[in-house]
Amino acid sequence: MTELELVKTFAEIIAGPASAVGVCLIVGWACWKLVVDRVIPSYERKLNEILEEHRRDRKVFVDAIELMDRRFQALEKNLGAMKRDISDIEREVKNLKPRI
Repeated sequence: MTELELVKTFAEIIAGPASAVGVCLIVGWACWKLVVDRVIPSYERKLNEILEEHRRDRKVFVDAIELMDRRFQALEKNLGAMKRDISDIEREVKNLKPRI
């Protein structure tokens, strides 16, 4: 093989399969760069928004449960007082003497 044929063969390899591999590497790098620079930050922002919304919803839910608990405790206290009043009234009714 002469030097010219060797250069020609080498040039064909570079122009054919090697350039295809190079193009694939460049396209792969560009896709990776796009994902790292654009897609991941976008998903991160959206995830942070969702988490923040979840925190606000959880706070509202916890506050509502605490308010309901306070109201139920007040209701139980009032029911206890009503039961005592009813017991007192029943005792007084039993102690009444008939008027004839």
